[in-house]
Amino acid sequence: MRQRVVMLIVTVLCLSMLAPGAAHAEPARQGTDTPALTGITWQWTHFADGMQAFDVPEPENYLITFMGDDMFHAQADCNVLSGTYTVDDGMITIEPGPSTLIACPPGSLGEDFMRYLGQAAIYSFTEDGDLLLEAPFDSGTLTFTAAPQIQGNVSYRERIALPDDAVVRAQILDITTVDAPTTILGEQVIVTDGAQVPVVFAVPYAASEVDEARRYGAVAQITDGEGRLLFVTSQPTPVITESNPVSGLDLVLVQVSQ
Repeated sequence: MRQRVVMLIVTVLCLSMLAPGAAHAEPARQGTDTPALTGITWQWTHFADGMQAFDVPEPENYLITFMGDDMFHAQADCNVLSGTYTVDDGMITIEPGPSTLIACPPGSLGEDFMRYLGQAAIYSFTEDGDLLLEAPFDSGTLTFTAAPQIQGNVSYRERIALPDDAVVRAQILDITTVDAPTTILGEQVIVTDGAQVPVVFAVPYAASEVDEARRYGAVAQITDGEGRLLFVTSQPTPVITESNPVSGLDLVLVQVSQ
């Protein structure tokens, strides 16, 4: 009799796990077919919890890139932030660090985005390769899609340290016409928080805005916390079109005379 009761309980539990609304994302486990978490710029496209579900307007304004050194860089609408993260068999802990403090316009999801990131506990991937970050107790799931991007390192040759409040800005520019007004195809702003070069970047861009007949270049600069320019690229590095690379870029900056 006891055995039959135990079997009944197990059956009820199994059925409840399969009931509508009770499904949870399977934690990600690295394998040959598992998408990579790191080195990709993810843009936030959707949110759902027990009370609401919505597509994110202007997902290109809500980005996160997990670097291989357990650091992440993110854009939360009009602010940028960095921090650390840890992963363990599909579980993730995100600890936001320093952030700019610009007042975003009404309707911004910037503060919500930063709060959701700090609550994430599980990461997984959909069959389409989207990234899911799930908070515990069904309190919210963020869906991200991978953005096209260029990847590389920013460095310089001078044997001097960056100030703790240094900021790295990497951009993709349209360089088709010399002396034409600057058109920015993509940008990433990294708050270094004491980190030194080389600084890894991953700059997203909209593939729909790429014109194969035009030329694009990667540039970067480093400023201190007050906005004073410290280092800058001497010339753009060609990227994207004309068979130019989008990864493995090495942007070596030169020091700006004060």
